[in-house]
Amino acid sequence: MTFAWPWAFVGLLALPTLAAIYWLRQRAQRRAVSSLMLWRDELSSRASGRRPERFESSRLFVLELIILTLLVLAAAGPQIAAPHARRPLVVVLDDSLSMAAHGAESPREAAVAALQRELKGTSHSTVTLLVAGDRPQVIGAGAVTAEEAERELASWRPRAAVARIDEAISLASELGGPRGKILVLSDQSPPAAEGSKPELGERVVWWAFGRAAANLAVVNALRSSHGAQEGGDHCLVEIANYSPRLMVVRPMLVIQEGHGQEGNGQEENAEEEMPADRLELSAGELTRWHFSVPDAATATIRLVIEGATADGSSLDDQVVLLPQPDRRVRVSLAVDDSEMRQQVAAAVDATELAMIVDRRPELRITDASDASNASGSGLDEAWQLRVVADDSAVPFLGPFILDRRHPLTSGLDLEGVIWGAASSVHGSQTPAIIAAGESPLLTGDDSSRCCPDLTLFWHPGLSNLQQTTNWPILWWNLLSWRSRSVPGLQVSNLRLGSTAVIGLRGETAELVLPDGERRSLTLGSEPLEVAADQLGVYQVTHGGVVDRWSVNALTAEESDLRLTTSGRWGDWGAAAEDWERRGIGWIFLFLALGGLTVHLAWTGQQGCPS
Repeated sequence: MTFAWPWAFVGLLALPTLAAIYWLRQRAQRRAVSSLMLWRDELSSRASGRRPERFESSRLFVLELIILTLLVLAAAGPQIAAPHARRPLVVVLDDSLSMAAHGAESPREAAVAALQRELKGTSHSTVTLLVAGDRPQVIGAGAVTAEEAERELASWRPRAAVARIDEAISLASELGGPRGKILVLSDQSPPAAEGSKPELGERVVWWAFGRAAANLAVVNALRSSHGAQEGGDHCLVEIANYSPRLMVVRPMLVIQEGHGQEGNGQEENAEEEMPADRLELSAGELTRWHFSVPDAATATIRLVIEGATADGSSLDDQVVLLPQPDRRVRVSLAVDDSEMRQQVAAAVDATELAMIVDRRPELRITDASDASNASGSGLDEAWQLRVVADDSAVPFLGPFILDRRHPLTSGLDLEGVIWGAASSVHGSQTPAIIAAGESPLLTGDDSSRCCPDLTLFWHPGLSNLQQTTNWPILWWNLLSWRSRSVPGLQVSNLRLGSTAVIGLRGETAELVLPDGERRSLTLGSEPLEVAADQLGVYQVTHGGVVDRWSVNALTAEESDLRLTTSGRWGDWGAAAEDWERRGIGWIFLFLALGGLTVHLAWTGQQGCPS
């Protein structure tokens, strides 16, 4: 038993006081006399209690002692441990890739075993498993029993590029409520200022299961597709040596023709191995390796680092590089004014996002006054930008008004720009994207998502816009915006933790994940976004077209295992004990009231009980 207010025991001083009163009190004796006239002075003298006499207790005295003791105990706030009190437990699981290092002896396996022992050895009202990746997420149905939590642990596979444990702990505090306990399972020590101990708070306990190890990893990989005319595809790979010693490796290139992928039931049609020269990496060194692969426009390139299989992690020893999709916009340049055409063509060419075509354009640039929108075939209609160089144009020095919500104004800074355009445009109801006062400079109506109608009011002879960096930025924004709306995959080689964006054709699609799981999708008007949270090759089939993209680790922070550690920090201790104790002061107060009732009954009788 413990007491919330021990200072209340000062009230026990009333017990000796009561005993003193009874000790000094003169007991009355019965005497039969004929008259009280001669006893009045004697009674007055003896009732003063000037002489102590032998103390004799009575039932009334003992009852009063018990009542006073019960009142003091009730005021002290007595508490006892509740035998069945249980608190909710929220477990924060570090979902970063380093938790899967060391294979069968990974920190993930050790963390699962320790958590299972905790769940069996301690009783909790509920258990919530919270994965700490780029965004904290709850596994399964949320708060479950300990038995259900053990089953849900089987679905936890660490594969995030980063673990935001601080955000996960904040969410765990909300999920667990004021009584909840928080357990963090990681391979890193809790953050702390240099030279000081971690401060986790009374509700957080941190267990780490990491093991420092040397590791050789691919931390960056790029592939640019140029075709056979320019010597094939060019690749750049960065390899890091996270160890205290020199390491010698031999990269192996595997060229795979075809479109199969491991796990979806399809196989590659052909495979060719190309060993490379040996690479020597000193301790902590990062080296870059450039190579070209001729005639590999449609092939899959897989780079494997031989000699790195015995290091801390095998998840970052290889990368898969797929051909980059051709996202260049087909542009039709129908501009008659020679100076205007030269300036526009130079800006479009500088972006490297377009190719000039005569048929089936996706973007039509014209200076014709009676221009009509040209349509392509199928679902893709050509966008149109009309350039207007009015003879009545005047130069504007600003201030310029930009609609910063529009994609065409991203990165533009028109300070110091001279922009020549008509001082007023009559009858134009199209919203202005860029304006100088009431004069529109760039207007666009994209209410029809298939083919926005844009108008650029610009006179090259009265402007210096084309001589500033804003000119290529404006055209890059336009071509990038158009490229994002074209169906197909935008980027084919992604880092773990990023997002693949695909403009889809048709109304349905089938997505195949690297682990072989298949998902049927119902498409809307927006592009499909798929989280790159698995290593390997993804595939989506839509409208008779197959798009594939790869996801590689490429996480330098997670590949560096030199700082991973093990240990335990924090203690629920007294905080847990406080929540598991219940006050019982009401019991003592109830007994004291019962004693007072008996006292009242005794004192109401003739005389005093002996």
